Amino acid sequence: MHEQGSEHGQGEEQEHGEAGFAYDGVRFRPVEAGHDPGAPTTVGLYHSRGDELWAEFAGGKVRTGRLVGAIRPDGTIDGAYCQVSMDGRSAAGTLVSVPDRLPDGRIRLHEHWRRADGSSGVSVIEQIDAPGGGPLSSAQLGYLRDEIYRQLRTHLGTADVLAATRCATRLLDQCLDGRIPSELTVQVAHDGDAAGTYTLAFVRAMQLITARVHDETFVLRAVTGVMRTVTGRRAEPPSRTVADNIERASQVLGLHEDPWCELVNAQDDRVGEGVDAVITASTAEAHQGPESQQVPFFSIGTDTSGAPHAHRPVLADLLKFESEEPHDARTGTAVSGLDEEEDR
Repeated sequence: MHEQGSEHGQGEEQEHGEAGFAYDGVRFRPVEAGHDPGAPTTVGLYHSRGDELWAEFAGGKVRTGRLVGAIRPDGTIDGAYCQVSMDGRSAAGTLVSVPDRLPDGRIRLHEHWRRADGSSGVSVIEQIDAPGGGPLSSAQLGYLRDEIYRQLRTHLGTADVLAATRCATRLLDQCLDGRIPSELTVQVAHDGDAAGTYTLAFVRAMQLITARVHDETFVLRAVTGVMRTVTGRRAEPPSRTVADNIERASQVLGLHEDPWCELVNAQDDRVGEGVDAVITASTAEAHQGPESQQVPFFSIGTDTSGAPHAHRPVLADLLKFESEEPHDARTGTAVSGLDEEEDR
């Protein structure tokens, strides 16, 4: 990815063949001689499934960009990209990204790119996130949060960012009571449906805004499997679509890397433990257990510029949300997890 106008891939990796390069959920930024680490730069978030790869990138001189491609067995990426720069110019082209491994385990990609106008070159990008799921340093965590906030701000829009700021302020006003933000735990249900996915993104924005204002923030606890528990369904695993929605949202929002985020199942003993507030898309969707009756319930329906259904572009573009098929293609029976009634 090169900020001069052909910003392509940032690399998300994936277990593929014997090479072991895993791109899914990985963030990359350019390596530039003399570049100030604190200066704005382009950052890309990669996703992969099988040998398929796609990525979004923005920042620095790039307003927005996309990459799609395929992963070879050795981890090399064959892709095509398009982008719009901050001055409104567009560019497109193809690339071949060849990976190697840095001494600390992170991935470096050598991008051999060729633009539609005939120009070509080589750009080098490096993985931002800690390899192997290891903990991030405070500097890495700050950079990760800044990039996620930037992406959320871009996709949610000004109205919803202001709404998230108002909701975060109201949350702190009602829950702090002499404490500091880092002593709070906020719980949100995330069942892989449209409303839950948008709500999770909105609350993540609240968490990141709080961190930017107060230099610390609350713990975000995302609970999955709530609908199956509340409706008395058997504790079978979620469908593949629902599981994919949950995992992609967790990756894009950086929940795995951020130590102030918790991912728990509805049957986990930590659900409801030490919770200071529960946030839902609307009061009608509040699945309150006995433990939640004692804590404030916030509905973001009155704090956003519209209902969650008004934000399908956010889900489709940023979080790669997919609606679940109502019936199993092989058996013709209804699948478990999300159905149309639950999504209304």
